[in-house]
Amino acid sequence: MIAHLRGKLAGRTGDHVVVDVGGVGYALTVPGSTAARLPGLGEDVFLHTHLAVRQDGVVLFGFTTHEELLMFLHLTSISGIGPRNALAVLSQYNPSAFYTHVLNEDVDALVLVPGVGQKTAQRIILELRDRIGVGKKKGGRTKMEAQRTPSNVEEEAVQALMALGYMRAEANVAVDEAIGAAALKASGEAADSAPGTAAGKVPGGAGDRPLASILTVEEIITRALKSMARV
Repeated sequence: MIAHLRGKLAGRTGDHVVVDVGGVGYALTVPGSTAARLPGLGEDVFLHTHLAVRQDGVVLFGFTTHEELLMFLHLTSISGIGPRNALAVLSQYNPSAFYTHVLNEDVDALVLVPGVGQKTAQRIILELRDRIGVGKKKGGRTKMEAQRTPSNVEEEAVQALMALGYMRAEANVAVDEAIGAAALKASGEAADSAPGTAAGKVPGGAGDRPLASILTVEEIITRALKSMARV
């Protein structure tokens, strides 16, 4: 299996590119997001790849980031979602924005993608939401969720990211960074209204609780995905 290619960009036409690797030209199909970030002809290029064997032939797909490749694989694993639909979604949304729409069950955002209708958008949300083990709670947080300890919330977020294809190590780092960034923001806001509040604590009627204890799993995952998308 071809996992990635590193070479010179030898040609590009719309969503098709050719990468020269040691004198061998590899033809790849790429989403609009990848095409927009490609260098000029003759310059060095690195692409993560997926080789798809179909009845009508073999197609090699290329992506500038590992997150885009994972998103493509998640989408094409859904019944009724083919490579063309997956590329269209990738051309419309980056992984962070896409997973945020899935977690928020934002059907209206997904139907903006050409070729994705109401039923298809609902299927994407249902299958990916269930796969990462997180569904948007109607009517706010449940009593059980409110009673979770910070470690349980963080571990659930890590497990959800691992279900999306990330390694535990990178999921742990992303979750820690997400909670840390939120803590800094909260402590800064708290300092403006109540100087002396400890970093990582949020003042209020519920006491100075650690920030992770009041962040929902969805919020942690969304922040973590944004963090990893910037890497």
